[in-house]
Amino acid sequence: MTGNARSGYSTDWYPKKEEVIPRVYHEYLKNEDKNNIYTYEKLKEDDKAYYVNNPEDYKVNCYDGTKVKLIDTKIESILLLPGSKTKNTIERRIFVKNIGKKDVYVRIHLAIPSCLDDAVVDPKYNFLHMNSSTFSLGQWIWSKNRNIPDGQFVASMSEYNYYTAKINGIDHNVYIITLDTVLKADTTSIRAFDRVYLDGKATDETVKKANDILKTNKWELPIVVESIAVGEYEYALDAFKAKFGEKVYNPF
Repeated sequence: MTGNARSGYSTDWYPKKEEVIPRVYHEYLKNEDKNNIYTYEKLKEDDKAYYVNNPEDYKVNCYDGTKVKLIDTKIESILLLPGSKTKNTIERRIFVKNIGKKDVYVRIHLAIPSCLDDAVVDPKYNFLHMNSSTFSLGQWIWSKNRNIPDGQFVASMSEYNYYTAKINGIDHNVYIITLDTVLKADTTSIRAFDRVYLDGKATDETVKKANDILKTNKWELPIVVESIAVGEYEYALDAFKAKFGEKVYNPF
């Protein structure tokens, strides 16, 4: 699709500083819900689960003479406790800044270990939740096509822009999140994500099972950022399809 490329961003939900410090909403509730039997205080250290984030290890792949950078925060180790969108969550403020001279389209590959995302640990639910920001809906697109109305989440798994990949020998589900609007020179995107938290139904047994599959109790969600020139395309999804084709592209 050709035409005039669009740009758009509000003044909210952007970083005030280059280094973004994540707020951690751990309340350390001691089994407030009697059905929650994750007795983390009694667990051995290796049987607990920790969230880590190492942005210095994440790739930023720039094409067509573009130049962007990831604005993210290193998290060495935060204890994961059963939670929800409002309890025991870790704020994840992730942005992309255009530091080049060209207008660009950008997208993020977010990799989640399959055992934490495919209901492998417990067949009834996903285990680790990485939420998009409600303020970014309609700007960061998780779907394959631009058929999701602004403000609506992707309705089914088949609609996600998604593939699977092995990273360091571990199966991952990879979600491609595309900024729908042009990122102009010297501007920063709206935040792509909001929070990460362990599912509220987690138990001693299921946390240990996940650690056994991952061969570690340090859980990480690797990221790759890509940028391309806007060119003649009005929409970012079309531009990336033209650049890389319809076949799934794995940059990890």
